[in-house]
Amino acid sequence: MTGDLKKFIKILSSKRKIIILLHNNPDPDSIASALGIKYIINNICSSKVLIAYGGIIGRAENQEMVRCLRVKLKHVNDIEIKRSSNVILVDTQPGTGNNSLPKGVVPIIVIDHHPLKRAAKAALYYDVRSDYGSASTIVFEYLKALKINVTRSLATAIFYGIKTDTDDIGRSRNARDDLAMNALYPLILPGMLLKMQHPRIPLEYYMQFSHAMKNTCIYKDVIISDLEDRCTPDMIA
Repeated sequence: MTGDLKKFIKILSSKRKIIILLHNNPDPDSIASALGIKYIINNICSSKVLIAYGGIIGRAENQEMVRCLRVKLKHVNDIEIKRSSNVILVDTQPGTGNNSLPKGVVPIIVIDHHPLKRAAKAALYYDVRSDYGSASTIVFEYLKALKINVTRSLATAIFYGIKTDTDDIGRSRNARDDLAMNALYPLILPGMLLKMQHPRIPLEYYMQFSHAMKNTCIYKDVIISDLEDRCTPDMIA
């Protein structure tokens, strides 16, 4: 089922414990979407919620986002996800290969903006809008539809999630992303946004960047760089 908020709420309200699982090496859109879903759950029911991820949070911008927002995250290695677990996938889907959903575990809810995967249809509820530029926009529309007022910090997180995933709307494929950013802008904390966008960059970043540039060659319209084992997955982006 897609976009049925009554069913969405009913599923959430029937679960005592919920795991919101991000894609591996989560980016701002994934983190913001999870924060939005957790905020919705906290406002409509008494379910306990934790946000989990696989891989690492390596980019300075993403680390700063987690620090500024005081996001509580659990690594998948530190929790047990089993067949009976109530898992919500955000900004990713089963079978994409970019998340740590254990084999055999079917999520109860999937919310994403990438092309729909057949495996996502096995969830009790899925809302996959491939014409949207970010998952954060979908979550913001949920908040609006449910008439849940967002805090300024959450507004900042969602705004940043949309901003990064659409490359400042340069890659947006839906006017909904523009509308969401326009609605959120008066609510954001400019100082917090600035910190997340321009964190202190460690020396290692510049060393990795220099290595990548020195090992780069251009062939027609393709750029190839031998990164060896120096770069983390999210640093490559």
